[in-house]
Amino acid sequence: MARAVDVATYILDREGEMSAMKLQKLVYYSQAWSLVWDDRPLFDDRIPHPLYTSSECNARAMV
Repeated sequence: MARAVDVATYILDREGEMSAMKLQKLVYYSQAWSLVWDDRPLFDDRIPHPLYTSSECNARAMV
């Protein structure tokens, strides 16, 4: 099974340079579509939702 970094590397190889936020979103959505189409995860790594930074996630967890 691939790792999240493998998916990110594949995307960068195909699409070229992009912002970290865009790459994170594409990796996140790749995982989502794999779950929809193949009924299984593309990778086992946990990744945060691309719209929240770690500080926002921590702030939301405290509420």
